Amino acid sequence: MNKKILLTGTELHLHQFWIPHIKNFLDNGYDVDIVCSVVSDKLDILKKKLVDLPVNIFVVDLARSPFKLSNVRGFRQIKYFLSKNYYDIIMTNEPVMGVFTRLAAKKYRKKGTKVLYTAHGFHFFKGAPKLNWMIFYPIEKLLSYFTDALITINKEDFDRAKRKFKAKTTYYVNGIGIDVNKFSRNDKNRKKKREELGLADDDIMLFSVAELTKRKNLAVAIKALSEVKNNKVKFFVRGEGELKDYLIDLIKQLNIRDKVCLLGYGKDIPEMCDAADIFIFPSLQEGLPVALMEAMASGLPILCSNIRGNEDLIEDGIGGFLYDKYDYKGFADGIDKLSSNSKFREEIIQNNYIKLKEFDIENVKCKYISILKKLV
Repeated sequence: MNKKILLTGTELHLHQFWIPHIKNFLDNGYDVDIVCSVVSDKLDILKKKLVDLPVNIFVVDLARSPFKLSNVRGFRQIKYFLSKNYYDIIMTNEPVMGVFTRLAAKKYRKKGTKVLYTAHGFHFFKGAPKLNWMIFYPIEKLLSYFTDALITINKEDFDRAKRKFKAKTTYYVNGIGIDVNKFSRNDKNRKKKREELGLADDDIMLFSVAELTKRKNLAVAIKALSEVKNNKVKFFVRGEGELKDYLIDLIKQLNIRDKVCLLGYGKDIPEMCDAADIFIFPSLQEGLPVALMEAMASGLPILCSNIRGNEDLIEDGIGGFLYDKYDYKGFADGIDKLSSNSKFREEIIQNNYIKLKEFDIENVKCKYISILKKLV
């Protein structure tokens, strides 16, 4: 009889990252059920992607915020679901779902069920607000007692979890995996997209894909552009968010409307990466950023903040440059260095291709199967 896995998370997260792993679990002889909460409009897309697979999907009323009253109802739903089904392994993700799944699974561990939690970036980290440490650190430490395997995806989280938490086993895995071949550079797409954007052959295109939020810190990138004297450097951003009006005003104040373009949301990220020459990523907080890995796979040198997750991917001077998250003059200096030296950019591109092999989806899928086999 096949071993049974229950995978829990938000429908958005499962749709974005877990489809290849679900297929891999099935291919390796595991049966899979899903319990998910709904935090966006991706439930129908998730169901469509899984429609031809023997996977059952159950929806519970959990919110993304830990302080919503609906979480009480969602917790009861998970408990009821577990009372009616037995699983050899329960895999869970994300803070809220991870908390309530592990609490609900507590008594079933005594019956042999193993609980695996993947932390996609703890809310407490070097430089995090004190409130994050006061709320999330004690919760995660307590819940680690109810965790058979804890997977972390960056070295800072791994080191802390290994020293401070009480999970039976702690693993470091290179993220959730990226299909490196999907983002290989396409010269035909590059030419077409640059023409659409109105770029000349000798223009240097900077690119970011990020929500326009405080966390993504795009104001620093925009300020950096105001320090760059080369008028051939142009900055394009794909993303929406509550800071859009603020960023538009900032662009006007700095008098760089001819250098920066906020394009909004779009489904052309691979084509935009093909068109670009440099990727800029000044985030305040990351777990292990998929957008950064996709940019590396697309053949882009990187300018990014020296934070957890980014530092796992980029070695300063090798894969690009790392700067303090508020050092816009440092970012400007990096733009000048990379935009003026095409040979150096090519060296960085080749270094990033080598680095990304560790994070390829096939390697990560094998790692997860190895962990599952050890659990049961």
